Amino acid sequence: MTLTLNKALEYSDGMFFIRAPHDAAEILHEGTELVHCVSRYISDMAEQKTVILFLRVNSEPKEPFYTVEYKNGKVTQCRGYHNTPASSEVNDFLDKWQKSVANKVESLMIGA
Repeated sequence: MTLTLNKALEYSDGMFFIRAPHDAAEILHEGTELVHCVSRYISDMAEQKTVILFLRVNSEPKEPFYTVEYKNGKVTQCRGYHNTPASSEVNDFLDKWQKSVANKVESLMIGA
């Protein structure tokens, strides 16, 4: 179900996109590049206690931009370089993303 859930969480609005990390090494790289503590969440991800996602600018898909924690059906954290909080533009994207994925995620959970 994890792969299905990861696909359900993907979204793009043309300017930004959000996706799940491919593996723990990618999460470590994210924390190193953005100089924050996302690596602390690897075990919680493995135990399915939380979901870590990467928010990227479409024109720079490989460049870390913001890291998102999604837990209990909502964004609990969104941090950029040195734990910078999300800009209003990023928050607007996250609002659209949450509306887009809510029904997909709920239907996956019901079918689990």
